[in-house]
Amino acid sequence: MIIKTTLTRGTWEQIRWLFGYYGIETIKEVFLDDFNGLRELPEPVINLWGLLFLGKKAYQDEINRQRKDNRLEKWRGRRSVPAGRNPGDNIVVRYRGSEEVGVTILNASRRKLGKE
Repeated sequence: MIIKTTLTRGTWEQIRWLFGYYGIETIKEVFLDDFNGLRELPEPVINLWGLLFLGKKAYQDEINRQRKDNRLEKWRGRRSVPAGRNPGDNIVVRYRGSEEVGVTILNASRRKLGKE
């Protein structure tokens, strides 16, 4: 907590003390745990220390990989069609997280009659 707070809000003097007290390897380890984990550090702080700890190429490669993973997760299919339904039915499956919380079947014959 001290390391993250100092990296985020510390003055230059406090950051120099941090590196003298904890050492670069400990600070780098805390940063990388955050960088690859929950991301508690603000984006500008991650940008600065990521460049310093990883180097420009490795940092940019990692950011691109994480952005690609996030895009894939964002657009991952969240709805599925339950098996055993009629082909003409429109089915709406509602999820909360990964748990199915409801299924609504709009029958094809009701749609033709305008009774949806």
